[in-house]
Amino acid sequence: MRLKTFRASSITEALQEVEKEFGQEAIILSTLEEDNEVCVTAALERQDDFNLSNPVMNEPFDLLSNFCRVFEYHRVPENIQENLIDSISISLEKEPNKPFEDILEKIFNFKPLINQSGKFLPLARLALLGPSGAGKSVTIAKLASEYVMSGFEPFVITLDCFKAGAITQLEVYMKALGLPLHAVENIKQLKKVLNESPVNTYILVDTPGINPYRQDELHFLTEAIECLDGEAVLTFPAGLDPLEITDCLGLYKGLGVKRIILTRADTTHRYGALMASLYEGQFSLAHISSGPELGSRLKAGDSKLLSELLTKFQNINETPHFVFEEVTKELRG
Repeated sequence: MRLKTFRASSITEALQEVEKEFGQEAIILSTLEEDNEVCVTAALERQDDFNLSNPVMNEPFDLLSNFCRVFEYHRVPENIQENLIDSISISLEKEPNKPFEDILEKIFNFKPLINQSGKFLPLARLALLGPSGAGKSVTIAKLASEYVMSGFEPFVITLDCFKAGAITQLEVYMKALGLPLHAVENIKQLKKVLNESPVNTYILVDTPGINPYRQDELHFLTEAIECLDGEAVLTFPAGLDPLEITDCLGLYKGLGVKRIILTRADTTHRYGALMASLYEGQFSLAHISSGPELGSRLKAGDSKLLSELLTKFQNINETPHFVFEEVTKELRG
């Protein structure tokens, strides 16, 4: 089965494009109208896709339509959408009534730093990396909070010494947890502090946001990760452009990233960047973070949580945009 999303200024133009490329045999899976643009996802079955001797095995297009609508809404890149729908089609052939979260469980990987029962995985040295403003410092504080509540005393290091207010923010969090913060400015200091750290403890390293296109900044981050001799975890905010994160996936894989933490999940309702990183980058979803408060605890990544994130926009669409406009006017007085 061939899938493609067509974009146009009207539904008529979009359908004309569908017929022009796929012909009259095209099957419309979903339509989405938003921001003066219409998106139509269509499918065309190849001749060998038909199984006339077993019509029960035909594709459940209604369910596929829902998947297409979800992926289109979240602006998942088209090539990834098509691959995902192909995988889902195969899964639905075997189990037509399979729940959404069960399908996601088969497609994506989930590996929390803290398991569902609240017990920690083996002692680890973790460095959080990602773009500037990703929420790494807040996430470090939340991880430290989880460790403290379980009776551990993590060793927290920050390399983010040059951005205004970065150390102050993390110091406030650490003071609230009763933990010292070890600030280092270069690799030599990092080695010294690591040598002085307690044996058999959790080590959390907050790295500065870097420009992935600057070799000197990449080199610094590479040295820091090698010096730590631990695991690099990618942290990035929800709402990031999917194509931007896709461009950097090779870089992060080269730095040894295998897991990701999505931050600011409460400030957006589009998760195309998350889908791209999970599918194209083959990263495991470790945790979801919402809110800057320590009390807003990290949620362990699993297929149920991912399903909730991807489908919650259906409720948001029920709220007219003018309602938000009225609220804004009221707040402004």
